[in-house]
Amino acid sequence: MSVQISADDVRRFFTLLEARAWHDLRALVADDMVYEVPQTRERIRGAAAWLQFCVDFPGEWHLAVDRVVLDPVEREAAVVVAASLDGTPLPNLAFLRFDDAGLVTRLEDWWPEPYAPPSRGTAAVERY
Repeated sequence: MSVQISADDVRRFFTLLEARAWHDLRALVADDMVYEVPQTRERIRGAAAWLQFCVDFPGEWHLAVDRVVLDPVEREAAVVVAASLDGTPLPNLAFLRFDDAGLVTRLEDWWPEPYAPPSRGTAAVERY
């Protein structure tokens, strides 16, 4: 029988990452975990390599989960993260996949960049 994944499990993953609780975080990640950043076409294979990437990441970074959407059948989660680097807000979309034991086997990070929208022919659009 496989472990049921909850939004709290996903939030705990990011809470430990934010806290730099590397030992506790390692317990949540499969040995053969794969990390990818599609925009930069970077891939890291293995839990130890990914954790070292996190330890070595430059700058003062922070993460706070805004929203978690779970797909229990596929054992996946989509996460909206309020991230920042050196005080600059960086919205993040993270996609996690879990194995039957509840360990993270895949983490895909998307870092969308804000942009100025084109002129619109309607007053219905509100900028925030």
